[in-house]
Amino acid sequence: MYPDNELSALQAGLQHGFVDADQVTTTRLAPTLIANRDGNTMLRALRRELRIADSFTFSVAFVTPGAIATLKQELIDFEGRGVIITSDYLQFNSPRAFRELLALPNITTYIFQGDRASSARRPFHAKGYLFRQGDITTGIVGSSNLTQAALDGNVEWNLRVSALHHSGITAMLDSELEAQLAESIPLTESWVDEYARTFVPKRVDVFWPGDAQVEIELPEAENAPDQTPARMPGSAPSVRPGERAWHVVERLRPNAMQARALDALQRLRDAGETRAVVISATGTGKTLLSAFDVRAVHEHESTGSGRMLFVVHREQILRRAMTEYQQVLDGDAPDFALYAGQHKNAAARYVFATVQSLNAGDAWSQFAPDAFDYIVIDEVHRSAAGSYQRILDHFAPKFLLGMTATPERTDGADIFRAFDYNTAYEIRLNEALETEMLCPFHYYGVTEYLTNAGELGDDPSTLMRLADSERAHYILRQIELHAQAGIAPKGIIFCSRNAEAAALAAEFNTHTLGGRPLRTAAVSGRDNQQRRDELVLDLREGRLDYLLTVDIFNEGIDIPEVNQIIMLRQTQSSIVFVQQLGRGLRKAPGKEYLVVVDFIGNYQNNYMIPIALFGDRSRNRDALRKQMRRAISEGTLSGLSTVSFDRIAAERVLASIDTARIDTKRQLLDAYRELRARQAEPPRLADFAEAGAVDPVVLANGFENYARLLTAAHEEVPVLPPWQDAVLTFVTKELLNGRRRAELVVLRDALARLRHDADAVVDLADSVADSIGPGRSELRARSAGRVLDLSFFTQAERKKYSSQPLVIDGKATDDLTDAYLANGFFASVLDDMIATGLLVNAQRYVGSSDLVVGQKYGRKDALRVLNWASNEASTVYGYKVDPVTATCPIFVTYHKSDEIAETTRYEDAFVDERTFTWFSKSRRTLESKDVRQILGGEIALHLFVKKSDAEGTDFYYLGRVTTAAAEAQQLTMPAEKGEVSVVRTTLHLEHAVDAGLYDFLTLGAAG
Repeated sequence: MYPDNELSALQAGLQHGFVDADQVTTTRLAPTLIANRDGNTMLRALRRELRIADSFTFSVAFVTPGAIATLKQELIDFEGRGVIITSDYLQFNSPRAFRELLALPNITTYIFQGDRASSARRPFHAKGYLFRQGDITTGIVGSSNLTQAALDGNVEWNLRVSALHHSGITAMLDSELEAQLAESIPLTESWVDEYARTFVPKRVDVFWPGDAQVEIELPEAENAPDQTPARMPGSAPSVRPGERAWHVVERLRPNAMQARALDALQRLRDAGETRAVVISATGTGKTLLSAFDVRAVHEHESTGSGRMLFVVHREQILRRAMTEYQQVLDGDAPDFALYAGQHKNAAARYVFATVQSLNAGDAWSQFAPDAFDYIVIDEVHRSAAGSYQRILDHFAPKFLLGMTATPERTDGADIFRAFDYNTAYEIRLNEALETEMLCPFHYYGVTEYLTNAGELGDDPSTLMRLADSERAHYILRQIELHAQAGIAPKGIIFCSRNAEAAALAAEFNTHTLGGRPLRTAAVSGRDNQQRRDELVLDLREGRLDYLLTVDIFNEGIDIPEVNQIIMLRQTQSSIVFVQQLGRGLRKAPGKEYLVVVDFIGNYQNNYMIPIALFGDRSRNRDALRKQMRRAISEGTLSGLSTVSFDRIAAERVLASIDTARIDTKRQLLDAYRELRARQAEPPRLADFAEAGAVDPVVLANGFENYARLLTAAHEEVPVLPPWQDAVLTFVTKELLNGRRRAELVVLRDALARLRHDADAVVDLADSVADSIGPGRSELRARSAGRVLDLSFFTQAERKKYSSQPLVIDGKATDDLTDAYLANGFFASVLDDMIATGLLVNAQRYVGSSDLVVGQKYGRKDALRVLNWASNEASTVYGYKVDPVTATCPIFVTYHKSDEIAETTRYEDAFVDERTFTWFSKSRRTLESKDVRQILGGEIALHLFVKKSDAEGTDFYYLGRVTTAAAEAQQLTMPAEKGEVSVVRTTLHLEHAVDAGLYDFLTLGAAG
C-alpha cells in the first residue's frame, strides 16, 4: 500500500523515538520535542511543514495577529486545503485576530461552539497542528497556541510525531477533528462584527523604552500599584476606574539605553576627553539622551556659562528637539529659543539653530568661541560639509557631542576626526529591536508585478507601465494580503522616481482598499515645507492612507503612527533601506507592529536586502546566503520582528548574492575607509573581525594581501620586496580563512621564538598539541609542516609563492627570519594576519583543526584538513581515496548544469536529512578498487555538498557518512555511445543536515 522507502523510514523513526535512541533515522519522521530552544522552534517547524504539506488543520484556542503575521507568507503561498479551528474562549482572541484569519486566501476558519444542545459550553483549549503530505500524517501537539510568543519566544513543549494515513493515531486525530468541526461554525464577517460589539479588550500596560520614562510619585495607599509605569512624554498616565491618580513629577529619567550611553559619556569626560559621537538607531531617543547629558553636566559643574547650542540641518527637527529639551532641562520658556528662519534669539541659555542660519552671513561669528559650554551636532553624518566645518572650527565648547543613526560614509569624508575618534556609545537597529526600544516589524519580500508577457513591471521603459491600472491593482492586492486586517493604513510608499510617485498616487485614488476608496498623495522635494507638513498631518490624523515619495522621508521626519512601509524601488543602498525602514519603527499607541512590503524585481542589487535586514556588512557571499537560509527557515529577527519571502523573491535575492559584484576593490576600499574613519591610526586586519565590519578574509583577498590594500588606500606604508609580498599573499590565500588552526599555530610559534632566539626550532607536534589538543596532532603537525614548507602544493602554486618555504622542520627559514627581524612593517602585517586567521578559526571553525559540520571548504582545503600529503584537488573528480590517511572525501554538486556530460550527470539525491543516495564515477563496477574500498568500511568517508556551481567552488561539509556493500547496486547510465556501468549506494550521515541548509539544498530557495 505504501512505498517501501516511506514505510522503512517511518519504522526507523519510530524505532529511534520509542525504542532505541541509537537507531539511525530521519529527523523528519522521528518523534521530536519542539521546545523553542537553539533554533528548534514552533515557528520554524510550522513554516517547514507548510512548505511541503498537501493540506493542514490547526486546532488552537488562542490566535493573535502577530502570530498570523509571522506565518502569513507561508499561508498566502499555501496551495492545498487549509483549515483552522479556534474559539472565542475567554474572549482572548481579538476581533483583529479573527479579521486576519478571514483575510487569508484559501484558508477556512471555524469557531468552536461546543455542544450547542447543552446549556454549558465546554471550554476550548486545544493546541494541535496536523499536516498531510503524500501518505504521511504529521501532528504537532503540545502547549503552543497560535501566538507569536508561543511560536518562538516562550519555553514550550510540543511533540511532533508522524504516522501513515491508515494508522491508529491518525484515525484518532481525524476523529477528534471531525468532532470539533461538527461542533463549530464557519467564521464570517457578520460573526466578527457581532463579536466585536461585545468584546472587552484586555488591559495591557504599554511601556515606551524608545523614549525617556517619567518619574511617578505614588499615592500613599494600600492599593498603590507595585510598579512605576512608564508613558510617552506629554501624555497622561493610565489609571484604572476608581483608582487615585498618580501625581506626575515633570522630570524625565533615562531609559536603559540612555543610561548606558550617559555612563559612557561621563567616563570619557572623566578621562579628560572633550568630544564624542553617539550612534543610535532611529527611534531610540538620542535627542532626549543629549538633553539628559546636558542636564548631568550642568548639575555637576558649577563653573561656566551653563549655555547649550543644538545644531541640525532642518527647522522641523529643531522645533521637536527644543520641545524634548524643555521636558528635561530646568528653565523658564525664555531660556529656550530658536535661531532659525524668522527667529534669531542669540541670547537665550539654550539655543536651537539650523546650520543654514548660523552660516548666513557668517552669523556664527557673532558668538564668542566659548559662548556655549555644551554643543550638540545632530545628524552628524552631515558634518563633513563646509557649512558644518566652519561652525566646528569657530566654537570651543567644554564638551562637543555628535549624534547620528547612520555614520557610514563612502565618500572618504572623516566625520570622526572632529570628535577625536571617540565613539562613546553605539546601538544599531537589531540591538534596538532586541531590547524592544523600537516597534517590531514583519517584513515581506514579494515578487514585483509581472506583465502578461512575463516581463517585470518594475523596470519598464515608460512611466505608463509603472503606473498602469494592472500594476496598481497588483500592488494593492499584495498590500491587502500582507497588511493588518481591521487596521486603517497609515503608510509611506517609497518609489523609484517622483514621476512614478505622482502617477501611482493618481491611479491609486481610483481604486479601493479594504472596501473603501483609497486616499493617497505624492510628495517630493519640490513641495515646500508647509505642504509637506500638511500632508504629514493628514496622514497622522487619518485623512490620508498613504504618502508616496522617493527619498525626502529618509531622515529627519518623525511620524510614529506609520504602520506600513511599502518599497516599490530597488535597494540601491543598505543605508537608505534602513533609513526608510526606520520611518515606521517608532512606537505609538495602538500600534502593535509595522508591516513592510518590499516588491523585489530581478535586480543586481538585491543582495543589499539581507545586508540591510540583518546588519551584515561582511560582503561575504556565504554569510549572506546563511542569513537568507535562516530567514527562509526560521524567519526571526531581533526581538519580535520577522522576515518572509515568497519563492520567486527569495530566489532573486539568492541569485543576486551568487552573481552580483559585491566585493570589488572599490567596494572593499569603501568598507576599509568606513572603519578607518573611526580610528586615528590605520586599523589592523583583526579590527575588522572584532568590529563586525567587512569580512577580513574577503578584504585581504581582494588585494592579494593586506599590505597591498593599505597601499591602495593611500596609507603611508613602505613598499615590500617581492618575496615578502609573496609571503603575505601565501598567508592570505592559504591560511587566513582559518579552516585549519595547525599551520597558523606553528607559524605563530616559530615567529614568536625569533624575537628571543633567531636559531630557535619549534617542535611541530608539541606546538600543535599544545594549542589544539592531543589526538592526531602528530599527523596534523606533519601536514602543517608540508604546507609551511610548500611541499603540499603543486608546482604552479609554489611558483606563485616564490617557491621559498616559510618554515622547515619547525624552524623559520633564513629568508623569513631576516625579513621578519629587519622589516617592522612586514612583521606587523604578518603577525596581524596570523592573529586574524586564528580569530576567524575561533569564530567560524570553533577553534578546530578538524572539519566542522555545516561549514564550507574548497577541495584543496578539505584535503589539507584531512592531512593529505599533497594537493590532489585537480584529480579528485567527485571523490578520491587516500590510502595513507584512509580517507575519502566525496564532493557533490546537487543541482547539476545541463551542460555537463551525460556520464557525469549523476542523480545524487537526499532521501531525508540523514540519508543520501549516491552514485560512483562512471565506468565503475562493484569490483572496482575504489568502490570496494568505499563499501568495505575501512575508509573514512566525508560528504561535501553544494547547491550549484553558481555558489562557487566551496562545498558544505555534512560530516562523516557510512555505507555497506549490501546497500550497493551496479547499474548503467547513458553515455555518448551506448551505456556505461555505475554503482549506486546509500550514504548514512552521522549528523542530520540542519533543516535550513537541507531546505536550501533540496527544495530550492523557498520550497
